[in-house]
Amino acid sequence: MNRILFVIDGVKYNRHGWLGCQLISYEWRRLRAGTYREFDLSSSIRLYVFTTGSRSITNWFRVPTTWAVSCTGSHDEHVERINDLIKQLKSI
Repeated sequence: MNRILFVIDGVKYNRHGWLGCQLISYEWRRLRAGTYREFDLSSSIRLYVFTTGSRSITNWFRVPTTWAVSCTGSHDEHVERINDLIKQLKSI
């Protein structure tokens, strides 16, 4: 399976794009709801924890965590934030 890999501040992220989330990472701990990370690429983007999964041996017992941009505002504003994130990640 080919995945686009991004390393931001020492954390590896893959582009995900399923069910409203944009990125996935594998964390050593389960992150709390409401946790966010600020990405300073060409402009600042804030991603929030969307879902967390269960630890598995295939990921060295790390927790799969999906990340999504804020869904506040109108649908068009939300789509614009997603497109902006994808554009900035492609420029890395």
